[in-house]
Amino acid sequence: MLTGAIPLQGRTARVLDQSQLGQIHDTSFRILAEVGVEFRDETALEIFRNHSGATVEGGKVFFSRKLVEWAINQAPGKFTLRARNPANDVHLGEGHTYFTSGFGATFVCDSVQHTYRKATLADVADYVRVADKLENVHFVLTAFIPQDINPAIAEIYVAALQFANTEKHVEFGTPDSDYVDAVWEMGQLVAEAAGVEGPLYSLGCTINSPLQYAREALPKLIHAAKRNIPFKLVCGALAGATAPVTLAGALAQQNAEILAGVTLCQLVNPGCPVIYGTFVGGMDMRTGKWGAAGPEMSLATSASAQLCRMYDIPLGYGTAGIAEARVPGVRAGFEKGLTNLAAALCGVEVIHDAVSGLLAGAMAISFEQLVIENEFANWIKHFLRGIPVDEGTLAFDVIKEVGPGGNYLKQWHTAKRFKQEHFISSLLNRKYLLEWPVSEEEDLVVQARHCVEEILASHRPVELDADVKRGIQAILTRIGGERVIF
Repeated sequence: MLTGAIPLQGRTARVLDQSQLGQIHDTSFRILAEVGVEFRDETALEIFRNHSGATVEGGKVFFSRKLVEWAINQAPGKFTLRARNPANDVHLGEGHTYFTSGFGATFVCDSVQHTYRKATLADVADYVRVADKLENVHFVLTAFIPQDINPAIAEIYVAALQFANTEKHVEFGTPDSDYVDAVWEMGQLVAEAAGVEGPLYSLGCTINSPLQYAREALPKLIHAAKRNIPFKLVCGALAGATAPVTLAGALAQQNAEILAGVTLCQLVNPGCPVIYGTFVGGMDMRTGKWGAAGPEMSLATSASAQLCRMYDIPLGYGTAGIAEARVPGVRAGFEKGLTNLAAALCGVEVIHDAVSGLLAGAMAISFEQLVIENEFANWIKHFLRGIPVDEGTLAFDVIKEVGPGGNYLKQWHTAKRFKQEHFISSLLNRKYLLEWPVSEEEDLVVQARHCVEEILASHRPVELDADVKRGIQAILTRIGGERVIF
């Protein structure tokens, strides 16, 4: 098991009772049967036409309950997200909670210059190396969309840099489905050289809520299903804008949208691995902004975890840890700490963006905040472990030996167990000095910056073979990339 994964141990707080869960389930099936879902791709529509239980009218598909229930039963409840180093494999469906890095920012929050700057390919490589080192990043996402390269191929370059700079599982987007074969070739080169059975990456799409799969998403879905590439079906609807303002209605719509995608995947290749994903949140009616750190998203994520347990489909993308705060600080800690803890307490299997550094509603990333969040995750892991109770931890013999008025500092029991029993932070100190202003050494962001600098100066994942690098560079050149990265 990957170091740092959290056993759930029955720890599943609930936001819905069984009756409410059933009502959402039933309503989503009514949506599929009576409202339908639009698929803007002729290949996908032809797949539906060739199977009973799906009725196609124009670009819209209507689903029978029997067909969707068949698809849910076909989708595997357990599978592994493979990594270049098998010690980093992520085993979904086996009762653990994992954390991911961040996804999709375009700016770096520079705490030294006190500014935001456009992200570059160099930032991508640095971020992935830091994420590779941090023990609470269990797999690595496309953190930045670099702004110093042709946007049409930017995410393909990101994929290459992810393969090169981490030994963990990677996930990325491909905005143009024409490039999914190029990514497959890269992944095969890396997997074969490492002697690991792939794929070493996962793909996904965000559904166009309400109730539509976009033309550019569907070839990726079909490609992934055919090759058994784990595929994330993600709903990011805004309650009040692209979903009903009520969370119950938004969840029913989300569930219908995702189950429609599950059904298509299973029709393409029964048993292919699919992942349920959500970043549903409320829309701030004052500004039109996404409530990235509001309790609505935590509630939707937690309810989605319950739905996934009912369907036995992994919730491999339950979003938390995104701050609306624009810089590291009290507000960022407030927003990230609460949303991550809520998701973990509700048994979310993969907390997407949990150790991410994402700020400003996911527009920017702070490297320092990334390190701080790794420490948040250590606190959460310690809390979720609970209190082990057995003969050794009850310590009756030690209590008897010390007796009234004694102390436990010299006891072997204390020396042997304190590191497991007590949370000891490498980043947070307990110097209770009543001084103002706080010295630079006491500043958390500065301490985190030193940690980032140390990782970048010293940490190198196992390097890709020279032949693999040449092969990846040749693929990049073939698709029109002029930048040499190896």
